[in-house]
Amino acid sequence: MRFAGSLAIIMATVISSPVIAQGKIDPATIAVPDVSLPKDRAAADDLIANGWKYHFFHKDRVSFETARADVAFCHGYLPKVQLLALPGYSSFQGVARKTKSSGNQSIGLVGAAIADVIGGAINDMLDRRDRVSRMRRCMETRGYTRYPMAKKLWESFDGRDPTRDVAILAKLASGPRPDLPVPAK
Repeated sequence: MRFAGSLAIIMATVISSPVIAQGKIDPATIAVPDVSLPKDRAAADDLIANGWKYHFFHKDRVSFETARADVAFCHGYLPKVQLLALPGYSSFQGVARKTKSSGNQSIGLVGAAIADVIGGAINDMLDRRDRVSRMRRCMETRGYTRYPMAKKLWESFDGRDPTRDVAILAKLASGPRPDLPVPAK
């Protein structure tokens, strides 16, 4: 029984979002990245073309605190990063058993490695789509407009430091209107 009580406390601590529990933040202390349109025509075209995938949100006349509360709320619906995940182990026999194709043929160790690489890329794409979809549904219903962001910058908001992610995204959301085109829906 003692173990169950300790486990409940640990789970409540892990599940509760540190983003929502934070105190006041001075927006002047937050450095925002450059989200302006690149001067290079090819880079600008790429930024605009991928704006539906990689973006941030902005709303006119919204305070930093309101934007931070909105971003934190919506951020809570994102898939969580597994910081305590342990690497998996599978014996050769386990790999051979798990990688059986239809019939009695095995795809073997090389086939399993290729399937893992392809499956990883597909999972990454699905995770990105899930993240984009959840944030869009949550932020756009609150009146925010989405603007394109460079892929590398967007990927830096990976959920490992949610307090930093939310603060920067809230400052972008409440700052001056970006001089960027709005991506097509």
